Amino acid sequence: MKNILIATDFSENALDAAKFGIELAKKFHSKIYFLHVYSLPIANIESQFMLDFSFYQKIKTEELDKLVEGIDTGFLKTETHCVAGISLSSEVNDFCELNKVDLIVMGLTGASLIDEILMGSNTLHLVTHSKTPVLAIPKQYKFPREVKVGFAYDGKDIKNANNMHLFREFVKNINAFNVDTKINAFHVSNHDNGEEIYQKLKKIIPFEEFELQIEINDHVNEGILDYIANNEVNILGIVPRKHTFFDRLFHESYTKEFAKYSPIPFMTLPE
Repeated sequence: MKNILIATDFSENALDAAKFGIELAKKFHSKIYFLHVYSLPIANIESQFMLDFSFYQKIKTEELDKLVEGIDTGFLKTETHCVAGISLSSEVNDFCELNKVDLIVMGLTGASLIDEILMGSNTLHLVTHSKTPVLAIPKQYKFPREVKVGFAYDGKDIKNANNMHLFREFVKNINAFNVDTKINAFHVSNHDNGEEIYQKLKKIIPFEEFELQIEINDHVNEGILDYIANNEVNILGIVPRKHTFFDRLFHESYTKEFAKYSPIPFMTLPE
């Protein structure tokens, strides 16, 4: 994991996410890009005067530099960038492609994904539209001493082998000093189809790198949440397919269920 992008809006939770991202980068000896995307005021197109917005760039750059100076980045290589744009997700996607970013780290606007859904945040939009894996950090979440990574596997093919390789390396290295560095994979089903799912999953992840559990539940989202709670998972990997996990979370019944659980970071692995 050579390059990590920390996207920030200068909020308190974004600062917490930045500190989490730095601790992660230290484990991987990654280069860090700090990125702030800001919107310019809407100009009156009928005005006969040319408006100079260069001072916005100056203000935002100074603010970003100040934020980075207040964080202990240690030996890491860092770069700061401020970009004016209308869409956060499009600007971040362009930046990641240009700079070969492996992982985006950013904070959730609220305490959990439930808050993102209710507020329709930029974070949720980026998470569901990013071409690069995103690690979304809940408010006030601290880097745990021991990390247990879960992977919610839906039983379907995963086309992006590069992102799965990155996820495997993430799990191996984040717990480099622990004996157990396996991916805690699980599949939610209304019946025990463990052998079928195991055969599919080992085509994606070498069998010695994961353990599989079948979570029996008629409702996928409830099953995911039950697994997280019962197995002390503190980071969750998800493939954000269209019309699946995130779409179903918009339903009121699921958002209420999600609100019962302590928020944890989740990593999206785009196809």
